[in-house]
Amino acid sequence: MGKLKKVKAFIRLVRIEHAFFLAIAVAVGAIIAAKANPAVDFSIFDTEGNMLYVLYLLFIAMLSPFFIEMASFAINDYWDIETDKANKRKDRPLVTGELKKETALATAMLFFPLGIVLAFFTNITAFLLVLLFVVLSFYYSYEWKKKPVIGNIVIAASMAVPFIFGNVVIYNKIQLPVVILASMAFLMGLGREIFKSIQDIAGDKKQGRKTLPILIGKKNSAYIGSFLILLAVLISFYPLFFIEDYFGDIYYFSFVLITDILLVASVDSALKLKDFAAIREHTLKAQLTGLLAFLFGVLF
Repeated sequence: MGKLKKVKAFIRLVRIEHAFFLAIAVAVGAIIAAKANPAVDFSIFDTEGNMLYVLYLLFIAMLSPFFIEMASFAINDYWDIETDKANKRKDRPLVTGELKKETALATAMLFFPLGIVLAFFTNITAFLLVLLFVVLSFYYSYEWKKKPVIGNIVIAASMAVPFIFGNVVIYNKIQLPVVILASMAFLMGLGREIFKSIQDIAGDKKQGRKTLPILIGKKNSAYIGSFLILLAVLISFYPLFFIEDYFGDIYYFSFVLITDILLVASVDSALKLKDFAAIREHTLKAQLTGLLAFLFGVLF
């Protein structure tokens, strides 16, 4: 196999687009916190707790979850190869043989420590948060993803925590917009993971797993996932009316409207039990536009 094909296979292994999303999520949480932190002076660039130091913290804080996310996907594929084969996941490079299992394991063993070390240079709260999620990632990939709901909750939490992480790196007081954004990410992530469990039901049955769709059926699972995502849509309107930085903000409204349309489209597909590839695409785009909504809302 050529080097370019191996690089592309590696990018698919670590789902690098998710790593970028998490890095951006950290930045959004950090920027919201920096605006609220009276110790941060955006007009000064030296090393006394102001903007230059904030930029340094932001840089290493974005890299930490970036590497941990890639490690998490690598170890997940390492332990999940038989289920992926049963589900005929041709998008998985370990299934297609483009990469060896040892490559996935080595990736995880390299990137997990790297992410942890980077978090060490932020503060103790952020560092402990990273350690917790490394442990959860291992348990999820090895055992919890076989359980109903708990594995879905861990993945959804991994989508929400980067906002909190970015906040606590810069400011020890967690800001309301960060809580709302993290809540939306959690609900959207949990709904999406339930939809993914519906897609993977055949392989999960062969592996003896007890996922939610296996226990209560595809349709009932689709209802639960849809409810969670629609709840995230409902919460998205809160800042427009109740948070000063976002009150009537046209930038926030424009991006969040796109986000909500994408989420409603994913719900429509899920309830029809079809086109799960489109659901993944819609939710990924919704993550990006949701991030932009909060970022532009707080900056402009």
